Amino acid sequence: MRITVFGAVGNISSRVVNEALSRGHEVTAVSRELSRLNELDPRVKIAVGDINNVEDVNELTTGQDFVVSATRPPQGQ
Repeated sequence: MRITVFGAVGNISSRVVNEALSRGHEVTAVSRELSRLNELDPRVKIAVGDINNVEDVNELTTGQDFVVSATRPPQGQ
């Protein structure tokens, strides 16, 4: 299964990424900041994107079997 996880470097979402990997799924991890994505397992395909941007969502979810949104608003909002 091909899974995209938005907000993939958060506390809960990073656990979702690891669980999906442990079950043999192909995972695309999405975050607004590339530097945080580099902390993930090397098997993860990384992508920079914003769930509030329709074009990013369309691009990063096309062809995927499942999408997880585990985001929160930026601090102070």
